[in-house]
Amino acid sequence: MLYKILFILFVLILIVDLSIFLLKFLKVRRIKKIETHTNKLISKKEYTKAEELLNKAIVKFPNDAHLHYSMGYLKYKANLIDDSIKELSYAIFLENKFSMAYYTIGYILFDKLGKNEEAKKYLNQALELNPKYEKPYNVLGVICEEEGNTQAAKDAFEKALKINETSDTYNNLGLLYIRLGEYDKALQNLNKAIQLENNNLEAIINLGNLYGLMQDYDLSCKTLTNAEELDKNNKYVKYWLGCVYYLKGEFKEAINKLEEGLKIDDKFAIAYLQLAMVYNKMGDKNKANEIYKYAIELDPQLKNTEKNG
Repeated sequence: MLYKILFILFVLILIVDLSIFLLKFLKVRRIKKIETHTNKLISKKEYTKAEELLNKAIVKFPNDAHLHYSMGYLKYKANLIDDSIKELSYAIFLENKFSMAYYTIGYILFDKLGKNEEAKKYLNQALELNPKYEKPYNVLGVICEEEGNTQAAKDAFEKALKINETSDTYNNLGLLYIRLGEYDKALQNLNKAIQLENNNLEAIINLGNLYGLMQDYDLSCKTLTNAEELDKNNKYVKYWLGCVYYLKGEFKEAINKLEEGLKIDDKFAIAYLQLAMVYNKMGDKNKANEIYKYAIELDPQLKNTEKNG
């Protein structure tokens, strides 16, 4: 009789445990589905729809850290920085070992608020919780580079590569070598970045500019044209192409590209400055001076830049 009671109790406990496991599994699956849908809406910049979806989910699962993380990420993409940090911090409160939330706060503190020291604390905390997480190393490398500590920056990027060879990390390392004047190493890393991700716009732009620094203007122009095909509304690509055509002595093409950039952003001061340099080189001093003055009005810091090129 006792064995029968114990057996029944065992079966009941097993049923309860299986029921709890199944409920947890279904909950996680449902939340993952919501996160996937939300990310798709965010990528389309449909922030209102994404927020409505998340709010409904948070009402049902108010203590789910991942939903609050998604809300924090949404607020960041919508440029609501204070709200973003608040949601991400709450996600950490709910799950204090949430390394991705620590990383994202660190990234926002660096990228949006310029609070490098505070950012480093969050990034290091993310790495302490997950040493195999390469993204914090990338951001730490960029911060170190900004602070002039190139060796620490290089070390951080190389640590990231040991964990995971990503296009973004090779791009960051390539850009670092450009600034150090080590063009061969820069070329090697930028080509690797593009091999891993052939639509990495930033890496392609950096490669195009590197060819320009190496005075291979034809290859620079070809590479930047590839970048333009990826993003036809990128004012910086138009600007850099204008600069390369200027260096090639193809002034009409330079004017066309710079004016295309100015159609995208008619307050793009540095493009006006380059345009002034083109007209000055063509001998149209009056037009060059007129454009130069307007560029300075838009950005007085450009006053120290010679319009003669």
